Amino acid sequence: MQGDQIAREIYEYVGGIIGLAAANVSLAIGPERIVICGGVARAGDLLLDPIKATLQKRIFVLPKEKIMVVTGVLGDEAGILGSAN
Repeated sequence: MQGDQIAREIYEYVGGIIGLAAANVSLAIGPERIVICGGVARAGDLLLDPIKATLQKRIFVLPKEKIMVVTGVLGDEAGILGSAN
């Protein structure tokens, strides 16, 4: 997939949309960490980099350097375990 430009553009676009949503949530409640879980987290930096870049562009009130974007450790089980609680 490293050479697939269309796939990279899709990850860039989707990461931007997730980053926009994360920025809105950050402005509303001010989290210190945003955790990306489930199967989508396997994309790693391919998805996390555009999320982080969008956060840096969109957040202007909070100390944006303190907001960490990380992948969760539960993998594909995250949704099931979250709904069980």
